Amino acid sequence: MLWDFDASTAVLALLVLIVLLVRLKTKHKRSHLYLLFYVIFYIYIVNVIRYTLFPVPLFIREDSLFRLSYDLNPTAFIRWDDAQIYNNILLAVPFGFGLPFLRKVNLKRMLLAGVMFGVAIEGAQLVLSLLIRAGYRTVDVNDVLLNFIGVLLGYGCYRLFAALVRRISSGKKRGLASLLDAAV
Repeated sequence: MLWDFDASTAVLALLVLIVLLVRLKTKHKRSHLYLLFYVIFYIYIVNVIRYTLFPVPLFIREDSLFRLSYDLNPTAFIRWDDAQIYNNILLAVPFGFGLPFLRKVNLKRMLLAGVMFGVAIEGAQLVLSLLIRAGYRTVDVNDVLLNFIGVLLGYGCYRLFAALVRRISSGKKRGLASLLDAAV
């Protein structure tokens, strides 16, 4: 039996989003533009979880052989197909682009966030594998490295986008320009 990301899981994610938005608006007095970017980033994170963790096998037979699947060899790219490499990079690009809209980041913080993004995904896969006693996903250090590259590419795109918006807005401190100034 599998626990898939279905309508009930999506409703739960929506309820969590509503609670977070109410808290951000009432307690932290965030702008509507900030909340819009927050919603977009939240939907992205939920989809990352959906594609990297689901479906989760449930009710594994006790007599089945538990074998954890992992790859700690960072030179194993040779065995990969191009789609696997590109998908791992592309998965993380929106994280690098979107995070600076929500938090103050510099290159050092982004480097740390890039590593933590990949480690969080692979760590969640490891924890789930250990909890259900089934190696349903491969824990792979190469995924962490490729996600890191994707986060840095996304952050580079954000820096270019922010420079363009600042140049176009030229001194106006409204809307997106003011959000970019607050974020960076």
